[in-house]
Amino acid sequence: MGEGGGRVDPYAVRTDNAGSDNARSDKAAIKGGAAALIEGSTCTAAADCREGAAALGVEGERSAVTVSSGQQRSGVVWVRDYIEWLHQAGVKQDVVGRVAVRNPTILATPIHDLQARVDYLVNEVGVQREWIGVVLSKAPGVLVDPFDKLLAKGCLLHAVIEPLAAQQREQWEERERRERREGGGAREREEREEGEEREREGRMGDGREREGAELEREGSEWEVATRPAAAATAATPAATAAAKSAAGAAEETLLSSPTAESLTRFLPTLASQDVPASLRLPESFQQHPLPKSVGELAGTVVYNHPPVMSEADLPMEALQAKLAFFDSLHISGTSLAKVIVRRPQLLSSSLDATWQLLIRYLSLLGLTNVQIGEMVVRQPRVLQLTVQADVSPKVRFLRLIGVPEGEVAGVLHRYPPILTYSLDKKIRPLVRFLVAEAGVPDHEVWKVVVAKPDLVACQLDSRLRLLLRFLLSMGIVKEDVGSMVVQFPPLLKYNPAILKPKWRYFSRTMRLSVDHLVAFPRFFSYALDTRIAPRHRLLQQQGLSFSLRHMLCCSDALFLERVKWALEGRGEEGSGEESEVEEEEEEGEGDGEGEGEGEQEEAV
Repeated sequence: MGEGGGRVDPYAVRTDNAGSDNARSDKAAIKGGAAALIEGSTCTAAADCREGAAALGVEGERSAVTVSSGQQRSGVVWVRDYIEWLHQAGVKQDVVGRVAVRNPTILATPIHDLQARVDYLVNEVGVQREWIGVVLSKAPGVLVDPFDKLLAKGCLLHAVIEPLAAQQREQWEERERRERREGGGAREREEREEGEEREREGRMGDGREREGAELEREGSEWEVATRPAAAATAATPAATAAAKSAAGAAEETLLSSPTAESLTRFLPTLASQDVPASLRLPESFQQHPLPKSVGELAGTVVYNHPPVMSEADLPMEALQAKLAFFDSLHISGTSLAKVIVRRPQLLSSSLDATWQLLIRYLSLLGLTNVQIGEMVVRQPRVLQLTVQADVSPKVRFLRLIGVPEGEVAGVLHRYPPILTYSLDKKIRPLVRFLVAEAGVPDHEVWKVVVAKPDLVACQLDSRLRLLLRFLLSMGIVKEDVGSMVVQFPPLLKYNPAILKPKWRYFSRTMRLSVDHLVAFPRFFSYALDTRIAPRHRLLQQQGLSFSLRHMLCCSDALFLERVKWALEGRGEEGSGEESEVEEEEEEGEGDGEGEGEGEQEEAV
């Protein structure tokens, strides 16, 4: 199930053969469970038995159950009570029988007791009401587990997740404080400008009043002089003034107590920047949603992996052993909460059969427990991999392409998602592309993989080949492209839309040959407006010429010193060591391809 975004409907109908086989196996299980469930029944009405069994989704001749109190009821009436409650809780019709048969004790537990457990999950743990049906369908044991065990699970889950919720709150509050500080000056300027505008409008209003008084006086004089002619008209100036006064009062009433219809024509204004600041929604609420509470995070964990709350599926002792294992990898606090929230399925993994063997294997490669813990925090799915099927083949392949023994552990530590990608669908095709199409020599391809292992996350057609075609269109031959990639592996992740303006400036303004780019491909990593163009213009003004590396690989202060030394005739003497610290990489939109989830989440 994916994190965040849409969730897969667990009740989606399958039409393939596997779905049919699952349906038949479920049917057989339900029949067997029903047979055991109704053993010893004394139901007297065969029709009621069949109807009650059919209501549960099974077939049989007997379908009465003995209630815990010893009283016996008709199967159909008694079963319908529980079916109705399960439906109200959100369990779908085609799953009700499976839920009841997997945990027959449910049918012997008072409904008010079942409801108390559901209320606890919703009100205390944080599971949303509409998620309860999914939780009960996947982990019906939560309805029959001892209530103290359920309470202990909820408290433990909240204790684990609390550091992450606290961190989110702190980050959100800090962002709000920063935005208020940055916006304080802007608000003061706006208020000052509004005050000046009101004062200006007040002065203009006084002038209009004086002008209106003069016009009124002139109108009165004209009215006296032309009274006989005006008597024949239907409307008098006094009537016109009264009408205007009435219209003004109506408009004032409209604005003081607006209605939906009256405001229709004012909606464009309300949607514009003229809306008072007090009525606007703060931008921070639009850009940064409120942080999730502990209950919201815990509820998401339970929804994504319901067995975490079931004592039958995950005993408390096993859960505590998993948490102790995380602690041995130095994963605690916020890091532990992030792992659990992102991949709660880890809590149901086998500690001895999977985790211990994986840790021993990674330790033999030279990774410490701290480094392994950092790998797990960055990519929790690593703990769900097996050594024989997932990890060992990729380690052998890295050694095969020439990665030194001491560098294998470094590649895995820097980019643990490489272990989750398919060897045949992603890793081998990348190496073939680098050698056969990008011109990287066989004996140097390992350098590219070691320096930029997240290239495995890039799509060949939509990213790598597109960039390769752009480089070739510049007139660079394949062998030189390979040399550029070996020198600067991140080049393959750049967006051609980012490189085009730099290439245009390089070829049309700087008028240099592509040999300079082959010698220094890192040129594309610097910002055109703040680094490349200003420094090139300064050199032109001073009549100087630097190599691309000498011009760009330094801070602004060191660059000015180099210009001064060149003007004094010292050339590059004493120019100091080149620095690449201030390099400004611009990989463009859509470069977040480095955190893939492997074969199951390869879409980028």
